[in-house]
Amino acid sequence: MFVVSVSDTLTHALATVARDDLARFAEAWSATGGLRQTAATVEDTAAVLEDLAGLAQRAQASGRRLYCWWAL
Repeated sequence: MFVVSVSDTLTHALATVARDDLARFAEAWSATGGLRQTAATVEDTAAVLEDLAGLAQRAQASGRRLYCWWAL
């Protein structure tokens, strides 16, 4: 297990991304090899990105950071 800090640059990008861009990014992400092997849909990946954007917005508003918990 690893816990890594999400960069301020990525946090800012997630916090300020336009909703239309999220949909476009979700479409591209769902077409990647790793996600094509799962049953993940564009709607699934869009929901994940929207949740991440919301977390980033709340983190920025409260002066906090985001962290990623990664388990192999």
